[in-house]
Amino acid sequence: MVASHADSDHIGGLISVLQAPDISVHQVLYNGYPGDTTTWTRFAAAAAADDLALTPIQYLQELAWGLMDAHVLNPSSGLSNPETNQASLVIRVDTGTVNYLFTGDIDSTIEATVVARGTPLASEILKVAHHGSAYSSSTGFLAAADPQAAIISVGTNSYGHPSPETISRLLAAGAVVGRTDELGTILVTSNGTTYSISPALSPPSETYLPWLSQSAE
Repeated sequence: MVASHADSDHIGGLISVLQAPDISVHQVLYNGYPGDTTTWTRFAAAAAADDLALTPIQYLQELAWGLMDAHVLNPSSGLSNPETNQASLVIRVDTGTVNYLFTGDIDSTIEATVVARGTPLASEILKVAHHGSAYSSSTGFLAAADPQAAIISVGTNSYGHPSPETISRLLAAGAVVGRTDELGTILVTSNGTTYSISPALSPPSETYLPWLSQSAE
């Protein structure tokens, strides 16, 4: 289990996963910067109830999960009371020749920091930062990530997520866009060489794609 950062909308659901009798969790990884909310306390207690320590992972660490390799691109260690979104874990997960980029809630400032480090970012699948906020998914970051598909995890909210400007930047970068508020659960499957996404992702107001199946290049 990977907790991107301490905000309730990113860890609240993980409490149920830890408590589920039919799901086995063997390790809980987080960004090394614990929260101070009731939800965080409940999350930490749920992990402890399963005799699981919260294991920090930070920039430059690499992990192997079976046939997957995970590269931690953010946050840095030793930050002093960082803003929670900016300390989000950013992880590129490689499965064969198919790469996935998970971005938490970072904004364009952290995106620029990640790009400047020169670590590989190119990924077929992008989990769009901060629910499609206008202040994330900058042009420079998208150029480095070069996603074929961009998935936005978002529900009904008062923040205007996802922003029309962000959708435009994703489309301009050549990605098809999927939103969980419109499509529900979005499932990506891969054999390490090709991937498929269900349900279909299609750019707004453009040709409907009944099934997206692309070979990774």
